[in-house]
Amino acid sequence: MLAEAGLLQHERVTLHWEAASAFQERYPSLTVSQELFEIDARRITCAGGTASIDLMLDLIGRRHGAELAAQVSEQFVLGRIRQRSDHQRMQIAARYGIHNRKLIQVIGVMEQHMEEPLSPDALAEEIGVTRRQLERLFCSAMKDTPTHFYLGLRLARAANYCNKPTCPSPPCAWHAASITIAFLPHLPHPLRFQPAPGPQLAMRDGALAGNRRGKLTQARTAW
Repeated sequence: MLAEAGLLQHERVTLHWEAASAFQERYPSLTVSQELFEIDARRITCAGGTASIDLMLDLIGRRHGAELAAQVSEQFVLGRIRQRSDHQRMQIAARYGIHNRKLIQVIGVMEQHMEEPLSPDALAEEIGVTRRQLERLFCSAMKDTPTHFYLGLRLARAANYCNKPTCPSPPCAWHAASITIAFLPHLPHPLRFQPAPGPQLAMRDGALAGNRRGKLTQARTAW
């Protein structure tokens, strides 16, 4: 509401990481951060969830001192008071239960290039390995191929777009379809007909019409 009313033009703003991409696409002129909360002169924004508690404790600490903030934190049975700059999401290593530095690095690269995906060769070059080494790394640690894993990340992003009320269904269908079609030529035939989580979820909620089987062909129809 604040963004739509034009009240965030000169402020840094944060919101939940799931909504950040769609929000930034809709309001490209705004400065969106990945912090837990942002406190400016006239606006306070927060990522939501338990970050609201961290925001409250930060405000208490500013006005009444760190000792009182710590006491309130203990009443909430918190292990520690997170700082504004702490990560919203779990680190990649914790999220996927992996420890290989190269694998963590390449998944980070994938997450940074969702709209215009990099080729397997480009991904391998980014982390200083050969394509064959990259494929072995994913096969060993993720039981998957780099291309299929990347597709899963991008379809999850499309699903997130489709389920956001701020994104009307036609652009969502286009977004999901563009992701799907970009990958179809590179997938083995059986993988081309696996369920597409984004369009399938949207169809179930009545946001998309079309193929009731919830296959990737639905996204192709939307395109």
